[in-house]
Amino acid sequence: MADTRFFPNVEFVSKTADEILAEMVQSWETTMGRTLGKADPFRVLLAWEASIDAQLYAAINESAKLNLPRYTFGEYMDSMAEIFYWGLERLPASAATTTLRFTLSQAARQDVAVPVETLCSKDGTVIFATDETVYIPAGETYVDVSATCTQTGTIGNGFDVGTINICMDPDNVPGLDSVENLTVSEGGAAEEEDEAFYERMRESMSAYSTAGPGQGYIYHAKSANSSVGSVRVNSPEPGCVDVYILKTDGSLPDIEMIEMVEEALSGDDVRPLTDKVSVKAPEAVPFDINVTWYREKGTTISREQMEAGLETACTEFLEWQTTEIGRDINPDVLAAKLMGAGIKRLTVTQPEYTVISTYQVAMAKNINLTFGGDEDA
Repeated sequence: MADTRFFPNVEFVSKTADEILAEMVQSWETTMGRTLGKADPFRVLLAWEASIDAQLYAAINESAKLNLPRYTFGEYMDSMAEIFYWGLERLPASAATTTLRFTLSQAARQDVAVPVETLCSKDGTVIFATDETVYIPAGETYVDVSATCTQTGTIGNGFDVGTINICMDPDNVPGLDSVENLTVSEGGAAEEEDEAFYERMRESMSAYSTAGPGQGYIYHAKSANSSVGSVRVNSPEPGCVDVYILKTDGSLPDIEMIEMVEEALSGDDVRPLTDKVSVKAPEAVPFDINVTWYREKGTTISREQMEAGLETACTEFLEWQTTEIGRDINPDVLAAKLMGAGIKRLTVTQPEYTVISTYQVAMAKNINLTFGGDEDA
């Protein structure tokens, strides 16, 4: 996520070593009544003192700037948060979740328990544990239960439906025939980064009101999970609020994330009693990238280096383009980033400039960067 702290620079102490030395020399000469030469031992001593003072001033300046949200970071930002919305804290790393179905080989005459923390996996490396004890009713053959990855972070994300199919505690469930995940595992995220935490601190000022301000819903939606990125709010009719969410990596939220955000927005201290809140995924607007690029004949930059630079530039464009709800598809931004790779020129066939509505998001499908050949300067 790009840092959005765009404010005028502030310097509390800005004296350089040369400025400090000039003041010291002038004060010394005025007091002692004689001029200090360039090689005078007293001038050398003052220069040494000025260099120390300059370092001290720099440390004081940086320490003072940490008292402003725009400059703070890390643990200093964590402390700064206490002056904002009460209880505001950096979001910790979260674990991925999914829904597991446990199926018996045949219906039993009595309820069969699936104990809490029954472990399941795809290959034994990333493990999910059931969140509660559930029962397969007598006469039935299966039961569904939510499960959470035992490791926090993104490692548990992206397991396709049916791939978490190994029960590591088969003896816990008598007569078990199979287990499988019914949903793609999602929701795992690293600890909230400084840039995201900064944005949420500023948005938290809207959270004091329970009158339903859009910024308040945005703040509480982002506070539900650190993997929630772009958020847009709309009221299609009085008393109804639609909240559109997107993950930080630009992917659409799954049902578990939508339910998580809905729960975060349902509290009496968040949602006015007259509001009916619905959390939704934005509509995806697909686009392709087709670019032909040309290299200047005789350049010292190899084709491989240029291709690597183009791939990096394309990744930067996709991060900019696809991680924000309502951002128009803009080929000019793509061209500007690609030209930075040192190529001579390029032709962008796709995408075309496309207006995206406030509740849509651009999604890249096919990407082709084709080398068109060498050209004279």
